[in-house]
Amino acid sequence: AVTMDKKCPPSTYINNRGEQVVDFNSWQYNDDNDNDETATTIGVWKSSLPPTGGTGNGCASTLRLLLQTTSALSRNDIALPPNTRIYLTTQCWRDDGEYQRGKNAAIPLLRDLYEAQQLLEETLNHETGDRRLDGTDVMDTAKAYGDVASLILERNRKRAKVKELVGSVYPPLEIDG
Repeated sequence: AVTMDKKCPPSTYINNRGEQVVDFNSWQYNDDNDNDETATTIGVWKSSLPPTGGTGNGCASTLRLLLQTTSALSRNDIALPPNTRIYLTTQCWRDDGEYQRGKNAAIPLLRDLYEAQQLLEETLNHETGDRRLDGTDVMDTAKAYGDVASLILERNRKRAKVKELVGSVYPPLEIDG
């Protein structure tokens, strides 16, 4: 069972009026299976595995947090009254190897995307690209437009795969070359 308890020490933050104090509820968590062992935490949290059928190798988990203020909080143009619940989510890793496995899974996809983009740019290059796009022969130009459309479709498919995977990898990935 989770219950609120007002024993949490105050926290400080800085706004345009200097250092301010805000109080948060602490939460008592007692797992009924434990022999009356109670843990106290500032907020409630839950970590969930990525939607990959339970394995989630190389994908970040989602961490959800709940904090509840017991005093007012304001900074810049944001003001929260007392007893406001603040819900937060972030990506996190279950172990040190998860990020590297995610990065390793993304690198081939990023390279494929890079190569597809390069091929498209080379084809559309006015100096060295596909000469059929010059418009000297209507049929050849129409065929070239179809070829370019296919290149764009392939590039966009690869981009969607990268966005799907990279969206589950934090911090964002970069590759060389």
